[in-house]
Amino acid sequence: MEARSQYVVSALSSLLYSSDSEAGLRQYWMPDDISLECYECTSKFTSFRRRHHCRVCGQVFCSKCCSSYIPGKHVGHNGNLRVCTFCYRSFQSMLEQGGLESENQVESERKGVGEAMQYRRRQSIDQVAQLTGSQPHLASSPASFKLTRKMSTNVPMYGGENVSDPDTAPLTQGIQEMVKLRDPLALSRLWERVLEPGVGIQLETHRYYLRSYPGTFHGRALVAWLMAQDSQTSTSHSQAVAIGQALLTAGLMTAVSGQGVFTDTQDLYQPSQVEENTTARTPEPSVQEPAWLQELADSPFRPEKKNSNSSQRPAESKVRGGDMKDNETVPDGLLGVGVGDLKKSVADFEDSEDSELLESVFRSHEDRYLDTLLTAENIPDEWRETILSLAEKAVEMVKPDVRYSGDEMDIRAYVKVKCVAWGQREDSRLVEGEVCSLKLAHKGMAANIHKPRIALVAESIMFKDRNTMVSLESIQLQEAEYVKNVIGKLLDSRPNIVLVEKTVTNLAQEIFLKEGVSLAVNVKPRLLQRLARLTQAVIIKSVDSMIAPPKLGSCEEFISQMSTCSSGRRGTRLMVFDGCSPSLGVAIILRGGDRQFLGKVKAVLKRILLIKYNWKHEKSLLANEYGSLMDSNVTQEKFGQYQLAVSPFIKVLKNESPIPFAVEAQDVSDITDDDHKEDQGDSKHPQYQLHPWCKDFIEMKITSLTDVELGDKTALFRAAGWRQSPPSPLVIKPKVNYSVVLPEDHTENLSVQFSMYSKQSQVAPNYCVSPWVVNMQLYGTLDIGLGDFLDSLCFSSDYACPAKQCSTPPLHHTRRFCHAGGAVSLHMQQLEAPIMGEDTDRLMMWKYCTSCEMITNIVPVSDSTWSLSFAMFLHILLHENQLVRRGASRPDATCSHSLHQEHLTCFGKGDQVATFRYSELHVWDISTPPDKLVIPSPSYSKDYIMKYLMEYKKAGSSL
Repeated sequence: MEARSQYVVSALSSLLYSSDSEAGLRQYWMPDDISLECYECTSKFTSFRRRHHCRVCGQVFCSKCCSSYIPGKHVGHNGNLRVCTFCYRSFQSMLEQGGLESENQVESERKGVGEAMQYRRRQSIDQVAQLTGSQPHLASSPASFKLTRKMSTNVPMYGGENVSDPDTAPLTQGIQEMVKLRDPLALSRLWERVLEPGVGIQLETHRYYLRSYPGTFHGRALVAWLMAQDSQTSTSHSQAVAIGQALLTAGLMTAVSGQGVFTDTQDLYQPSQVEENTTARTPEPSVQEPAWLQELADSPFRPEKKNSNSSQRPAESKVRGGDMKDNETVPDGLLGVGVGDLKKSVADFEDSEDSELLESVFRSHEDRYLDTLLTAENIPDEWRETILSLAEKAVEMVKPDVRYSGDEMDIRAYVKVKCVAWGQREDSRLVEGEVCSLKLAHKGMAANIHKPRIALVAESIMFKDRNTMVSLESIQLQEAEYVKNVIGKLLDSRPNIVLVEKTVTNLAQEIFLKEGVSLAVNVKPRLLQRLARLTQAVIIKSVDSMIAPPKLGSCEEFISQMSTCSSGRRGTRLMVFDGCSPSLGVAIILRGGDRQFLGKVKAVLKRILLIKYNWKHEKSLLANEYGSLMDSNVTQEKFGQYQLAVSPFIKVLKNESPIPFAVEAQDVSDITDDDHKEDQGDSKHPQYQLHPWCKDFIEMKITSLTDVELGDKTALFRAAGWRQSPPSPLVIKPKVNYSVVLPEDHTENLSVQFSMYSKQSQVAPNYCVSPWVVNMQLYGTLDIGLGDFLDSLCFSSDYACPAKQCSTPPLHHTRRFCHAGGAVSLHMQQLEAPIMGEDTDRLMMWKYCTSCEMITNIVPVSDSTWSLSFAMFLHILLHENQLVRRGASRPDATCSHSLHQEHLTCFGKGDQVATFRYSELHVWDISTPPDKLVIPSPSYSKDYIMKYLMEYKKAGSSL
């Protein structure tokens, strides 16, 4: 009943856009000649039991099941509407929940969109049976029977070349170039004129699907304005529509309905909102004296307002002419330069010598790492450039927005690697979109479409009964009408490609084929989700319950083709969606070997993707920390002595004597998405044979139940059974499932002992969170972004201590992470004033040397640093000891201490500060006694013994 309830709500909402005449209500009525019984009680219709249509769902009922009425004023109609019992209850429920608006609002909405909606009369069963061509079983699509819709132009969709309207054929070359966005500057100037007050079009508030949209205009208003502007060279109607399409394609305006085609109708459009990402995300901070500077004496460190040598600047750079007021002076201590200069300094890090040095170290580390993987998997060295170039392109293009959109941390979730057997290695390439192994439902469907409109459906398209006892004759008659109804709703949005998660009836497939729509069925839900992200489409959960037109996706090219293969081998059918936004995801096609070999290349490529993606974030962290190397002649000669690590600065010696009970992690990468299934044995039941004596027992004629021979054979039958040992099962070739185990990486998994305690807690001296081992997978399970950890678990007012008995704020707690002989402690502190004045939402960071008591510049945390894996951040604090602060290699430098193990890493937001401190763990061993205790014999002299005996005798005689 849930599907029927969704359809009723959809039908009630659609009535808001219908006209006063009842002809609009008839568009989805079930024809009388195919309805032989009541839809509710299944009573047969006769001359005395008449048919009655429900004005909402359109089904046919008897008078008993369709005897309720609802006031038409609530849905924009005069008088009352006759509905069935189910729809009447749904209507009452919508009234109680406030889902329907007042009469005046409905009347205003009806007049606003009445002209844009046209209805088509549903065909009778006779018309459905009149089929064209050689397919007498095919019911025509609703699009074939709808009335001629008023079309202002037939401009090709998304810049296509086929034009069927004669009025649009003589388009000038200038208009064609404008539609293709050859001159974006001219479009921008034209758009400014369109929005100019008093000259351009007037923006008003319009309603669309029960919502009000201020600052919108109708498409025909823009066309009329464009045609009225140039009196000398009159702009034709088709040219005005083409200009509107160009403005829509350029992103200067957007359709409220989400469609990408401009039409000269009552469709609503609104100017695009200019997103100033930089300004919105990183507002210009104040450069006044931080009031919290005097309070830092109470923190775990005591700065003396000393400048880092690397932060010194000439006096001329301390004043920015024209940007600072008289009272906006820069302090002499903590901030050596203005905040604007700080941002410039961090930005210039990409071009500095320190950045080049760090980049060279990473390249050397990457080459040695890739050599190890290629050698372990026996992959020829000629694949090196292919793997590096494909991984480099993917990391540059794909940009998961972890901070603002909540994307996955791991870039490998948005980079699909598709192995296509055989071919040439040079055929391996990167596709800005999706590649999948799907085929079209019919070979006559279009296999190449330029800028298609893609519809994604997450259900089957087939007739749905109401789970009641009905006759097959009734279902057969109603199925064609139902399918035509559903397909008509979907075709109204004019898609070129339809991807359905489940099955589609043959009737629906034939309708799609006739309408020129390409169809693919049995699409995996994971693939639908990926295509929805790449094409920006909204997955249609149910076609029946569509209230608003669905948002369709699009790409530059759609291609369905067979992969090239060597002679004698069969290629693979591939479906390619190319030309999507590369920042949302890409696909990599690997060619040049069999499936097993390409599986190894895929595993290596994914590992290199992780290394490059992590370096992008790690390098951003080092830029925020003003990190550099003391020695510029860093080599990777001792690479083989250390365990493999994603980061080039994490050096952990190989453990020659591993712990016996430690479980070794494996990197398993399958080249197929099918789950491994064990051999279940024979698909057919084996043929068993009877025992020779059992046949005599079965054929034995029983004359008496007390017969001794009968008793013996019965006991033998019960004990041994009737079958001989089954024959050996048929040998079935198991399904091949290749797996690749890469060499273990030390940083891919981090096991830390986490604990949380507070001296002020009610549970003290016990732990609030007892020490327990957290297994964090790099950019995966139980991992979290560094910025997300700070915002959600440190500076958030909603975060509380996990211990139910503890009411102490997390601000007064200490968190500790222990691993491999080291510990990282997290301390919190609250200040009297915000760090950056009124800017309390920005996350800042700086470093403090515990030996020199020097502070680096306070800089905002960049987006890449914010998205760094927290597990990698702990790895760096625990294992990195090569980096120093920038400028430490100069002769006049005073601080050359370790940037992570001898510096405090501080983060601040608002009036709170979080400090990470590294300390070495002193592990105590338990000393057990020997298995056998040895008591040494006394070695006392005779005189010594006699002396003590005389003392005892004297003491005893005195009693």
